[in-house]
Amino acid sequence: MPTDSDFELLQRMLKSLCGLSIGPEKKYLIVQRLDPVLQQHQVASYSDLVNRIHGIGESQLRCDVVNAMTTRETSFNRDEHPFQSIERSILTAIAQSWIQQRTVRSRQSRIWSAATATGQEAYSLAMAIHNFCRHHPCGKEIRATDFSILATDISTAAIEAAKIGSYTSWAVNRGLDSISRQRYMKHQSDRWEVIPELKQLIEFRIADLLLPFPGNARFDLILCRNVLIYFDETERMQTLTRLTACLNPQGYLLLGAAESTSRLPIGLMQDNIGKTVVYRKM
Repeated sequence: MPTDSDFELLQRMLKSLCGLSIGPEKKYLIVQRLDPVLQQHQVASYSDLVNRIHGIGESQLRCDVVNAMTTRETSFNRDEHPFQSIERSILTAIAQSWIQQRTVRSRQSRIWSAATATGQEAYSLAMAIHNFCRHHPCGKEIRATDFSILATDISTAAIEAAKIGSYTSWAVNRGLDSISRQRYMKHQSDRWEVIPELKQLIEFRIADLLLPFPGNARFDLILCRNVLIYFDETERMQTLTRLTACLNPQGYLLLGAAESTSRLPIGLMQDNIGKTVVYRKM
């Protein structure tokens, strides 16, 4: 167990590396997740870890610390109602806007799954898009390939797993009904793999939400769910401001259920779609 002084050093280190705000009540988490990293890299103590972490030639150590500490809890269609709102309402609004402006083929609608973890959220979005195009009247005028999904995470291990798109039966059964399993997954031995038609909609990339997003990317929908709870108030507002800047006018932002906020960046307003709290760019 790290001493109080070592824990303070670790707090600052983790804040610098990946923006995590770890309180004293989570000291057990440090031991649980970092002890294997110390053993793997033959680091004698937590103070030695802090001393080595930014050293020359320690990029793998930094990567392993980030991979160990970043939470990768996720599931297909997590909380269910946000994905119902996306499929039934948000994609409809996006499609109707295209049709009214006669620009259905002029651009793709871009969606960003931020902090996508091992990919279940991004693949759930791709399923929602395919379902929308299959069943909704607007979907007849729009193809699934008119949408593209950018899926990012700070963890290299999570992104590599997401690219493969292979999941245990427990992970698949946890969030998908039998129709979705048969339609969008291929059963191989004791695992299920996402079909190519979903994978082709998604680009997976490493990204840190605490840094400015490169380029002039603009999105019609951004999901950044169950991430901001790990940031302090200043970082939450900075991140929300950057996400808002990445939205197209009238674009949607979805946060986690425990992440409703009384302070919003300029240009962002709160709305509700059924049970789902959404934020829209004015």
